[in-house]
Amino acid sequence: MGILLAALYTPIWTSGIGAPIDVLVAVAALGLLLSGHVPPVFVVALAALAGQLIGIPSG
Repeated sequence: MGILLAALYTPIWTSGIGAPIDVLVAVAALGLLLSGHVPPVFVVALAALAGQLIGIPSG
């Protein structure tokens, strides 16, 4: 279990989570996956879309 958590933290968390909104998107995606009512492909597409929208400058 520890090795799996280390593999998640080092390449994914440190490079993919940079702001509090990123944590919100990740937690929302995890919640959708754990609910079992949303297909994983849809969750990935939704998270990718959210990431793109977050990255767009507002001004």
